[in-house]
Amino acid sequence: MDKNTKTLQKPSLAIIFSSDFESWPTGGMLSFVLEILPWLRQHFQIELWGAKVDNRVPKKFVEIEGEKYPIYYFYQAKTKRKLIPNFIKAMIGIRKFKKLLSNKYDILYFHGEPLVIAYGKSPTKKPLIVLHQHGTFNPDNVPVFLYRAMQKISIKLSDLCFVSALEEDFYNYLKNLKLEKKDREKVVRINNFVDERLFNANVKSPSKINNERQTFKFLWVGRLVKVKDPELAIKAFSNYINQFSSNACLLIAGDGPLLKKCEKLVKDFGLEDKVIFLGSVPRKEVASLMKNSDLLLFTSRKEGIPLTIIEAFMCGLPVVACDSRGVSGLVKHNVNGYIVKQRDPLSYAKGIEFALQSLKQLKENVNREKDNFAAEKIAGSIINKISEIFYATVK
Repeated sequence: MDKNTKTLQKPSLAIIFSSDFESWPTGGMLSFVLEILPWLRQHFQIELWGAKVDNRVPKKFVEIEGEKYPIYYFYQAKTKRKLIPNFIKAMIGIRKFKKLLSNKYDILYFHGEPLVIAYGKSPTKKPLIVLHQHGTFNPDNVPVFLYRAMQKISIKLSDLCFVSALEEDFYNYLKNLKLEKKDREKVVRINNFVDERLFNANVKSPSKINNERQTFKFLWVGRLVKVKDPELAIKAFSNYINQFSSNACLLIAGDGPLLKKCEKLVKDFGLEDKVIFLGSVPRKEVASLMKNSDLLLFTSRKEGIPLTIIEAFMCGLPVVACDSRGVSGLVKHNVNGYIVKQRDPLSYAKGIEFALQSLKQLKENVNREKDNFAAEKIAGSIINKISEIFYATVK
């Protein structure tokens, strides 16, 4: 095949992510990756590299909008009883397949700093290395100095780095990393986006949850883990019931290690008939729940750009949230939601009541947020930047 023929083809791009591209790990990263695929497909030949999880039968492909994306696996992940942490196994797997990845693809699009570090430098000018950092905060189990070092190394090894972050968080992120000029020029801030066909206030969808006896319906969505703090939502709801109105229910959509603890908390408060645990919920049903709820209760301790809040905004749903990193830049106090300054159940319950008092105006304001998170605009900026650098390197 001559060079002129090759340039007519779409560049080959591998998305490399510690995921099964189906349900693990749950959260915004997986949603983002799956939802950007149809946009990337218009410009690149896409293949996926991920993880086999526990004893689940691995898929050969992911199908979205009738298009099949092949999946290859670079390691075996375990969700319980891990002698070796998954990220270590993932890094070993990347090293194992480095030569194949280098020879097969024009572009490697990594989601996660450890994967880029494991890959290291390209043995040749090909392929282009793209890193996507989903958020700017460090994981709880990694010391700050170590995580910042990993971020700096991974950026240095990359040709391009996208960072999902709000402007203020992004500014602080760059300030803390103190990157060299040539590395700073690689880093591009972007917003998250959601599937507007699902998360769209103008597209009505009935909810399967029947709460005809309750006046207000509150929704909590996320992993039941410490950083998401579902216990605060339950305690705040209990305070709301006791202080303001008993005519409400709380729907909790998500699963995780704190499930039993949360169920016990509900039982201790005597709220079994008002708090409904829905378990892990498909995204289509999450969208339906949002369109049929009055408020989203968001209790995370820290976030990058919280996808759940963006999804709520796209569904016309106001948010009550704690004043935490990655949240206050999205939720504008008394405009599209309510910011709780003090992280305690009673203050949060008062925030719910204040939000309900101005619910109509909040909903009107939320509907003005949609253009900031339009999928076409954000996916287009990612594609344009990758293409710009790729075609500049192959000239």
